[in-house]
Amino acid sequence: MQYSGEENLEIMNKAVNYNGRLLELLQKLIASKNDMIADLGAGNGYFVKELRELNYKNLVCVEPAQNMQKYLKEFEVFLSMEDIEDCSLDFIYSLNVLEHIENDNAVIEQIYNKLKKGGKMLIYVPAFPCLYSKMDRKVGHYRRYLKDELSKKVERSGLIIEDCKYADFLGFFASLIFKMLPSQSGVPSVKSIKFYDKFIFPLSVLADKITKGKLLGKNLYLVAVKK
Repeated sequence: MQYSGEENLEIMNKAVNYNGRLLELLQKLIASKNDMIADLGAGNGYFVKELRELNYKNLVCVEPAQNMQKYLKEFEVFLSMEDIEDCSLDFIYSLNVLEHIENDNAVIEQIYNKLKKGGKMLIYVPAFPCLYSKMDRKVGHYRRYLKDELSKKVERSGLIIEDCKYADFLGFFASLIFKMLPSQSGVPSVKSIKFYDKFIFPLSVLADKITKGKLLGKNLYLVAVKK
């Protein structure tokens, strides 16, 4: 299996504020630096490497794409969630991955099975089907999500939702504009990503706080626990 969005991941590594916001969210949710943590869809390893630098000690990756595994050589890598022992993980996070999986319901059920009692998960995905663009097609997205849709899928697995919000309010409008542009590649430029990340994203974070994640956002995140 090969992942078609390798170029896009490299570009998104330049989004310092965006990635920093996600890293802050991870640190807020992970109870202990000794927790058993899995990065589901680790990609080029950006976040798992950042967590390691912050002294989180027990990190494993799930990454089936052969062209991504070269980035993860210093970690234990599983090709599938099925290869991880049941009830062995304290925390699972999946950042912009679930939309790449055709049978997302099966993966959410696997997450439930792999978590210990009291374990948590974070799912972060693209939001709003109306924003689906050439970029989504290029990197292999099956869908973008609405809150109700993702919540129902998670609840069916037996996980209890603690939080579910839209994120990056202004990114909704930026994505809508990007969708309407006559881009041939479907990939945003490094220059545009850096500009948005430096000047627009901080304002978008402020808008998220004002709207409390209830209205709009380029992304959607959900936190759930296994009782």
